Amino acid sequence: MPTDTLSVRVAAADALTPQIRSFRLVACDGARLPGFAPGAHVQVAVKDATGSVAAWRSYSLIRLDAHADPAQPVAEYRIAVRLED
Repeated sequence: MPTDTLSVRVAAADALTPQIRSFRLVACDGARLPGFAPGAHVQVAVKDATGSVAAWRSYSLIRLDAHADPAQPVAEYRIAVRLED
């Protein structure tokens, strides 16, 4: 289980293919999110129907600006998720 937790919400979800969606995640309080280096991942809590955490999933963070300083905070995180069978 992760030790540092950020509260984020889905700002947008876009279908990239029939099985893959891109999600833009922003901080619930509107603050900027910690910067990240290439290869960074986030752990996402997957909740069940009761709202309890049923599992944790790991997703690679997508950086669209290859020249961005990884130490600088960012406005959003982007991840891509493949639909499971």
